[in-house]
Amino acid sequence: MNLLLMQRGFPLVVILKNDRKKYYRALDRADRGDEEPLVKLIAQGVERSLNLYLKACRGHSVLAEVPEPLNSQWQARWTQGRA
Repeated sequence: MNLLLMQRGFPLVVILKNDRKKYYRALDRADRGDEEPLVKLIAQGVERSLNLYLKACRGHSVLAEVPEPLNSQWQARWTQGRA
């Protein structure tokens, strides 16, 4: 999914742990011909990613909004790079 998004100029989408079951249900429905729930879920993810990018570009910290485990990985890298 993310490869297709990137090829078309969209940001990566992280399916949040809380949304995982909804994502699987949406995939199942898409397999049966009803793509709308999957498209909506991906669109929400794209919007969430774009909002994070825009905040970061404006100089705001976005680490608190990044889903785990990415948050911990990014914080560790950021701390190492600043030491």
